[in-house]
Amino acid sequence: YSLVLEAKNIDHETRQLDQAWALTVAPEKLREAYEEISRYSAERRVPRRVATIDPHPGAALGAIGYVVVLLLTAYCAGRGFLGADWFAIGALDAGTPAEWWRSITALTLHLDQEHLLGNLLFGVAAGIAAGRLVGPGVAWLSILGAAALANSAEIILAPATHRALGASTAVFATLGLLTGISTRQRLTSRERLWYRWSPLIAGICLLTLLGAG
Repeated sequence: YSLVLEAKNIDHETRQLDQAWALTVAPEKLREAYEEISRYSAERRVPRRVATIDPHPGAALGAIGYVVVLLLTAYCAGRGFLGADWFAIGALDAGTPAEWWRSITALTLHLDQEHLLGNLLFGVAAGIAAGRLVGPGVAWLSILGAAALANSAEIILAPATHRALGASTAVFATLGLLTGISTRQRLTSRERLWYRWSPLIAGICLLTLLGAG
């Protein structure tokens, strides 16, 4: 407060009274000093604005592509298109680690309509958010790469009898992408510690709630 008054050329003195400090001004300067200190206090109470990001265009197009791929694959697999058993050929199979393509094709196959619908809803919502943050091309290539890498690790670590399929891995990869981007943006903030780490905490909670088991 003393610096505020000094900046405005208001004569004053700083005095220590017991355990506190006090500013004294001449009676004719009291109103002016009070107004300046009040303005300064009001400015300090204005909350800091978080830096915003201009959303990338075309986020919905990436989500539409995701929907088309899953629905088209579901139709072809259900119809046995080309006379092939799509589940036997494309599902994740820890007993055939040399068939690397299964880490990608398994992402497009689903056991039933509920399984498919759940991954469509969550995948579209999270995919649009990721596309707006980093662009649809970067977002979906990152999601596909992370999901394929996770499935490859599953093939290596799981027993030979393990089988799996579904786009859930891609959905959780999207959740991880959103969590990482949001956490990185807030780590440079001067806000409270819980505020800076809240995206990471939320991401872990969602992963535990939706992915455990």
